[in-house]
Amino acid sequence: MQKTIGQVANFFEIKSLLYNTFMVRLSNEGTVQFLGSLIYGIFKLQSYMTEMVPINVPKENCIYAIWHAHQLSVHSMKDYKNGLLNVMISHSRDGKIVAKITKKWGIKVIRASFHRKGCISGSKEFVDNLQNGECGAIMVDGPRGPKEVVKDGVIKLAKMSKKPIVPTYMYSTNKTLLKLPGWDGLRVPFFVTKIVVLHGDPIYVKEDATDEEIEMYRQNVQKSMDNLKEMAPQKFKEVFRFGIWKRKKF
Repeated sequence: MQKTIGQVANFFEIKSLLYNTFMVRLSNEGTVQFLGSLIYGIFKLQSYMTEMVPINVPKENCIYAIWHAHQLSVHSMKDYKNGLLNVMISHSRDGKIVAKITKKWGIKVIRASFHRKGCISGSKEFVDNLQNGECGAIMVDGPRGPKEVVKDGVIKLAKMSKKPIVPTYMYSTNKTLLKLPGWDGLRVPFFVTKIVVLHGDPIYVKEDATDEEIEMYRQNVQKSMDNLKEMAPQKFKEVFRFGIWKRKKF
């Protein structure tokens, strides 16, 4: 039996109401604290079963360009353990929980608002920390996609900070690297998982880059990210088949 227009409308109204109710509860600070602690505890346990191997690690402080789905690659990055890694996280509701978890790992969190034309609030703090010798990471297709399409915000941050962009890609053939539902397909390890994190060559942005040149740099970062994706399967085989790796805990 076909549903009437009224039934379909009612279905979407109920679905929207349930979603909005859930998100309001999620905004509650107590709920955020609880979920943040719970998820952190799960990830902490998982860290003992995850082997993450960085390849072509940059030698200078930089801005790591990562996909939204590969957020967990920050655990392989330079200065992660000593609290000198800065990560930009949006002011969205789910960003609250991500920020709580990220802080528990000892990573500096800079809450940011991403606007049209690549304008990013919170960029001054991010740039200042980079110029003081720290590293940064930004999800270049976030906060809402399109998936695996580089936005120009990272180019403007590199221009302001005078620090290079290092394209980064996370990969594993293990079925235990799960793909969660959502626009980005967030990848999360579950049980024993082996992962490689590939870094591309640094991309430097001129201080006086024009709008046309910023677009050119954006395309260069996109191309580098795409190339890393193509290289990843072979690199994974080289690292784990021949044992060319040193265990780096998640």
